[in-house]
Amino acid sequence: MSQPVSGSLLFQDGTSERDFIAVSAQNSSVPDLHYEFRTSSSQYGNGTQVNTTVTGRASTSMHHSSSSGSSTTTAMVLFAEIGWVSNKMGTVKVYITRPPLELATASLCLPGGKIGSRCFLMNWNGVEAKSQFTWTRDNSAYTLTGPNSDVLARYERCQEPTPHHAVMHFYFEDRLTMLMVLLSLTLNRWLDGPNSPFITSR
Repeated sequence: MSQPVSGSLLFQDGTSERDFIAVSAQNSSVPDLHYEFRTSSSQYGNGTQVNTTVTGRASTSMHHSSSSGSSTTTAMVLFAEIGWVSNKMGTVKVYITRPPLELATASLCLPGGKIGSRCFLMNWNGVEAKSQFTWTRDNSAYTLTGPNSDVLARYERCQEPTPHHAVMHFYFEDRLTMLMVLLSLTLNRWLDGPNSPFITSR
């Protein structure tokens, strides 16, 4: 990869591919990223409603009346939700857009152009037409390519014992793109994982 890394996210796994914490690495050029994916379930009629909430840190400026200045703090806010019904794909709601965006979960993991790949579409760099982004799996690693086949991210499992389980290097800085990338990556890992109820692309 010839382009410089914009940043790196470290992944701490939870109980499944749908549960993890991802935070900026210490040496990341984008230092303030923090995402938490949490999945819970409840009874819904004759089935089970499963919901994955995606929260993250958002900077907020706070003014202190006792001083002449202000300070910046971070608060955890709801970024998105993935809804499932009995482990079947439902909808994704994205709350960081105005207005909020709702789309079919399956639209974030469409069949790609070759075996081991899945794609999603979104607006990119102000272009009106939607661009295609493709995740390609190589064993437990995933590489994301965008328009013109440029490499935008690579997710890899750590081979050595570390406090984190995986790292994702990325080559862009847009926060909405990052959220969509993480949502799509999570769906790909779930579909390819041992707990997946779906037929995977091998």
